[in-house]
Amino acid sequence: MSGSGSIASAPAPMSVSPDSGIVGDVITITGTNFSTNLEDNKVTFGTDSAGVKAYLTKMTTGTVVTATTTSLTVAIPTGAERGYISVLAATQRYVSAAIFSPRQYKFYFTTSTATPYNGNLGGFSGANTKCNSEDSRPDKSIAYKAWLYIDSSSFQVPSQGKVYSHSSLENCAIGSVSSSSCLSLFTGTGSLTNPTLSAASNSTGIIAWTGRDLTNTCSGWTSTAGNGNYGIGSQSSTYLNSSTRACTGVSVLYCYEP
Repeated sequence: MSGSGSIASAPAPMSVSPDSGIVGDVITITGTNFSTNLEDNKVTFGTDSAGVKAYLTKMTTGTVVTATTTSLTVAIPTGAERGYISVLAATQRYVSAAIFSPRQYKFYFTTSTATPYNGNLGGFSGANTKCNSEDSRPDKSIAYKAWLYIDSSSFQVPSQGKVYSHSSLENCAIGSVSSSSCLSLFTGTGSLTNPTLSAASNSTGIIAWTGRDLTNTCSGWTSTAGNGNYGIGSQSSTYLNSSTRACTGVSVLYCYEP
């Protein structure tokens, strides 16, 4: 790393978005006077609030992907632990205002049965907005998407090969991923258009719009005319494709972290 002189004793503040993520995800760090040369910004995960010692057991260096004087994008490194994030640029150290929490999973949840939706979801964008309007959604800094299909070339599905933690908004406290009554893992081991659950979700009886049959999709989720395909959250074999109902009917949505 280039630069000379002593490091400023007091770290400067910076912000991090989102405030959690899994290995390989890219986060955005916002501050001032960063270097535009990637290698001149040393980003460390898992530090204490001063940015110099490990918060838990170790510190890990992240890879800077892009850099401007006010913004860095950084890939979360393998082995990153919970703690603050620090940036050393020239003689100035910056530290995140809040603790960053790397995760081994991504979030997946169902919207509340108290406010189900008819088949006119407003397309993908409208359905995404509904997912991001849930007051009880985990980590509100994340832009969630609705798990929906329209046809074989138009769909939104969770990342293949990632692990998802399912927390039902109906009967589980968000974040209670260690509780057997709330834990259900999703692994994208199937094809991209048909990933599989390693276990049924614990949303017993919950019916969610999906369109997995690629035919009954309420005119691309923009109409109450016709029929919509749905899945049943408590059934691992039919959680995506169980049956159809009139688009005037109401169902919840499966929401996931991209």
